Amino acid sequence: MPLRLRLLLLIVAGAVATVAQSQPPNTGRLPPSQHYALAAPAARFVLEAEGVDRAKALAADVGAPKSAPLRYALTREIHNVTFSRNTAVGGEWQDLPDGMALWRLPVHAAGALTLDFGFRRLFLPPGAQLFIGNSNRQLGAYTDADNQRSGQFWTPLLYGDDALIEVLLPQSMKPFLEIDLSTVHVGYRDIFRPASGPKSFFNPGTGSGSCNVDTICPDGDTWRSQINAEAVVVSSGGFCSGQLLNDARNDHVPYLSTANHCISTQSGANSVIIYWKYESPVCRAVSSFESAQPVPTNDAIEQIGGAHLVAADPQADFTLLKLNTPPPAAANVYWNGWDRSENTFDGGVVVHHPQSDAKRISFSAGTITLDDLDHGEDAPGLHHWRVDHYTLGTTEQGSSGSGLMDANHRVRGVLSGGAALCTNPAGDDLYGRLSTAWEGGGAPSNRLRDWLDPDASGALTHDGAGSCTPPNVTLNFSANPATAGAGIMLSANASGGTPPYTYAFDVDGDGIADNLDPQAASLTAEYPGAFAGNVSVAVSDHAGCTGTASRALIVTAQSVAVQQSGFGLVSQRICGSSPSGIAPGERISTSVHLINNGTAPTSHGYAVFAQDTSQPGQAKITLETPAIALPALAPGEVVWVDVTYAVAPEASCGAPIKIKYLGTVDDNGFTSNLSVIASDFVAAPGQCQAVNTCPAQVTPIIPKRGNFFDPHRAGSGMTQLTAFVPGIDPVFFGAWFTGDSARYPTWYVVNDQLHANQVNATLFQTRLSPPNQFPEIGIAVGNAQVSVISPTKFVYTWVLNGVAGGAIYVPVVADPDSSLRSWFNTGESGWGTFDELFPSVGSEFHPFMFNLVFLYDAAGMPRWTTGSDETYVDGNVLTQMVARPSCPSCVWLDYSIGAQVAGPLSYHFTGNQPFITTNLTFPSAYPGTWIRNNLPLTPLVSP
Repeated sequence: MPLRLRLLLLIVAGAVATVAQSQPPNTGRLPPSQHYALAAPAARFVLEAEGVDRAKALAADVGAPKSAPLRYALTREIHNVTFSRNTAVGGEWQDLPDGMALWRLPVHAAGALTLDFGFRRLFLPPGAQLFIGNSNRQLGAYTDADNQRSGQFWTPLLYGDDALIEVLLPQSMKPFLEIDLSTVHVGYRDIFRPASGPKSFFNPGTGSGSCNVDTICPDGDTWRSQINAEAVVVSSGGFCSGQLLNDARNDHVPYLSTANHCISTQSGANSVIIYWKYESPVCRAVSSFESAQPVPTNDAIEQIGGAHLVAADPQADFTLLKLNTPPPAAANVYWNGWDRSENTFDGGVVVHHPQSDAKRISFSAGTITLDDLDHGEDAPGLHHWRVDHYTLGTTEQGSSGSGLMDANHRVRGVLSGGAALCTNPAGDDLYGRLSTAWEGGGAPSNRLRDWLDPDASGALTHDGAGSCTPPNVTLNFSANPATAGAGIMLSANASGGTPPYTYAFDVDGDGIADNLDPQAASLTAEYPGAFAGNVSVAVSDHAGCTGTASRALIVTAQSVAVQQSGFGLVSQRICGSSPSGIAPGERISTSVHLINNGTAPTSHGYAVFAQDTSQPGQAKITLETPAIALPALAPGEVVWVDVTYAVAPEASCGAPIKIKYLGTVDDNGFTSNLSVIASDFVAAPGQCQAVNTCPAQVTPIIPKRGNFFDPHRAGSGMTQLTAFVPGIDPVFFGAWFTGDSARYPTWYVVNDQLHANQVNATLFQTRLSPPNQFPEIGIAVGNAQVSVISPTKFVYTWVLNGVAGGAIYVPVVADPDSSLRSWFNTGESGWGTFDELFPSVGSEFHPFMFNLVFLYDAAGMPRWTTGSDETYVDGNVLTQMVARPSCPSCVWLDYSIGAQVAGPLSYHFTGNQPFITTNLTFPSAYPGTWIRNNLPLTPLVSP
């Protein structure tokens, strides 16, 4: 491979096994208790949730304002049902003869008409199935495809006061199963009835008011599409209404709008269950006896999965959710259009679920006007549209959140509250204004424009869009379980829809697409540590219709930790004879017992230790063993290591000494198991006599200047140089070139003294200030350690924005004759260039040049580019490239796929004075230019 390509790509391709993956289990099978013909669990395993006095609960709801969600259940918090790391609290376990394991939990709540459940944490590993049911209904099987990014899981409703929760899975998957039951909603409204009787979302004898109009009636004929946008929204024991809204891209993102008083927190969004197509199949005469009867929910289509709260504006009583799963195809949903103007209008229409009964349609009377009065609990928020009254139909409790549409079939607001009822036909209603929520509180989290107009088109109105037929998508892994540090191929198969397709893989379950080539149906990923979570892919066809697939992936890894129980930490004085405490100048050794608690062996690992400098007044010490090489440790294997340190003779009496084990780095990645392995004090004054006969035993190692990287996870690295300063330890400067969470290039600075072969420093990131104001001092974003092993190897560990990571760094090119040049401009401090010249690997009697430029985009964010030349002489033009690099602690991907040309860079000299000329243009993701013409340069440090 040409060296230029080698340096641009730096790809380490792990061998990928082609292991066939089974698909999620058949969801139509019998619940395990029936399938295996098992007797019921013993009475001691029953979870007896607090029951409910239905009459008392219903009486408490009398007089509740229409602006309140319609409450149907009381919440019972649960704290004694968990399963994690093979440890169970609550429930019954059985190992079955066919290699499966079964966990069962019977639940009962006296007086309950319905039960539904919330899990603080539910992770179903591959092959696991969750069933919840009773004699009236069975839910599931839910599989790993139903694992949610939030980690929570919420169920639809079961009629009855009892349920049996069952989890069936292969016995080998038990260590990865996570269960934490948090909530039982104990229903007191008759929401579901057995199939033999009437059932509704309200009481069996009372439906919504008889003055309401069924959407199936001719009055709804011109609103058929908009009727399909509306749904019942269930959250946290209450009911509201909501509808899908189209965004300006027409890309069918499942944005659902409702009232802020219905859902205002991410916790509420996590618990969302949607019921589509809950409608009367016949048109009942308005004001008839039949129109006041509940409608059976037999045909309602439920959607689980919760939602992400993308924007909430209490001033407009408006909330926008993004459903975590696409609406079911059978619902044939529609995405409503919208109008964000404040022009008054006539002919308003609202589709809603009064009393959370079957879907109804109502028509306003007169002109709909702006209202900015404070109506208190009658209508939360301050900015509304006011409907004077209705010519046909009304709204009721449960209608909250339904969308008010104008004659152009565009949503203008969502129902906050009001006085309108069948018993008060002259009553008004108030709808939180979409126009106000558009700008909201001024941030993406509390305004609509970022979501409904993501390209900032400035449109005042946008029409709705109907359903599309998404591609059918499956997702396969080359290995599952897989091993950290090994390449895993993720492959998507798509059919249907309108090819060609684009692919968006989320390899770490954070909801952000990670792949760098949207046309690629597969990618290779390498995980730096243990992982138990869902990987997903969204496949969009040529028409913009998207299908998704999600599956659990298990990645095993080493996890070396300090073994505390039974062994402890053994410290002893190596040199010195202080009768009490630790004297300045003494040397101490602490024996540390390390164990590999992981599920994979280590490979060429180093255990890393550092003084904890976060505590003020730490004693000055020399840590003689900052990084200790470990033998290969199989899972469960242990090793003793000796951590030695010397207290400086000038250390302050009474000063604290605190040393931490940070974790272990090896070829496969890094695991952080932070532990304090030494916590002591220098002897108190009066007992504190310095010892001068125990010098620290350290052979100083100075790393070779140049570009270093992790050869197992190329795509980021550090350019480092060490300068000698008289009277103090050498000063280490490292520019860490890496990526942010979106895999865009960014860089950080590690700059401190190299003391006893370790730099223990604050990690900084600089940012460009207003025009021509170049940064001198960065912002602290974490801490980092550089533990030098040899001149051409160091262990780099960090905590960046609270996330720990580490890698073993070696030179990008092994050339003993390489040399590093570093440049900056004194008038524009904060950016510069590094050039590494490799004489032995160049051609045509010229060195190979590898160049890094660290600079800023138009928003002032730090970025970097690279260039190279195999036959370099000053004056040559270097073509700069911008890549989508790997990011700290992220899953490794082939970053070179996203590389783009940024423009030319060249140096020239007048005598000994170097000058730089650049004409760089960044890609649109981080826009801006970096144009410099004959700018003089100064060495960052002396050669």
